[in-house]
Amino acid sequence: MAALLGARLTKHLQAVLECENVFLWSDSQITLHWLKSDKSKTLQRFVKNRVNEIHELTGSNQ
Repeated sequence: MAALLGARLTKHLQAVLECENVFLWSDSQITLHWLKSDKSKTLQRFVKNRVNEIHELTGSNQ
């Protein structure tokens, strides 16, 4: 949930501040694994929906 809130905040700040290069950081190994995983079908529905929204919001940001 923290990663999703960060992605939403980043999207808002990018629109307001007109900045392009944004880096999102997390120390949660599980969250980073979920975001990098290609096996989204094996994730639970709640996690899968959050991961998909994060990908939609962040696009090419790291």
